[in-house]
Amino acid sequence: MSQIDAGKLRVERRPLQLRPLLESVLHSFESRLEGRTVNLELAGPEPHMLADAELLSLALRQLIDNALKYSPPGTPLDITFQSTPGRAILRLHDHGAGIPERDWERVFDKYYRRESARRLVPGTGLGLYIAREIARAHGQDLWIESAGPGGTQFCLSLPLENS
Repeated sequence: MSQIDAGKLRVERRPLQLRPLLESVLHSFESRLEGRTVNLELAGPEPHMLADAELLSLALRQLIDNALKYSPPGTPLDITFQSTPGRAILRLHDHGAGIPERDWERVFDKYYRRESARRLVPGTGLGLYIAREIARAHGQDLWIESAGPGGTQFCLSLPLENS
C-alpha cells in the first residue's frame, strides 16, 4: 500500500504465461473453493505476457477473494481469457447479487464498501483498489462490465509480451 500511495510501485516485468500463474493462485484458495466449480476458458492459444508475476498474482488473489466473499457458496466462478490487439483480457464472473451500475467506479476507491456489504461481509475496502493500481502500474486497467442476470464481471487487461 505504501508503494502504491507514493506512486512508486516497482513493476519487474518478465515473460510469463497466465494459465500456470492462475492455477497457482486458484490452488491457494483450494479450501475456500470447495463446492464451487471454476470454469476456466482460454480462447485460442495462450499469449505470452510481460508482467510482474508477484504483483499480478496479488491482483488475481484480490479479485478471486472478492468473488468468493460476494457470491453464495456452491456457485461457480467463470474465468475467461482472450487476446485482443496489444493486450489480453481476463474476465472473472461471479454469480452473486451483482453491483449496481452506479457503483461500478466507486468500488475501486480506496476503503469504499457498499453499505449492504459492510454489515455482511468482512473486509477493508482495499482489495479492488489494490488490484486496479497493479493493473495501472502495468499500463493496463481493471473495470466492471455487465454480467447479465446476476453476478459481477471484472475485466483485467494484461500486457502482451510483443506489444
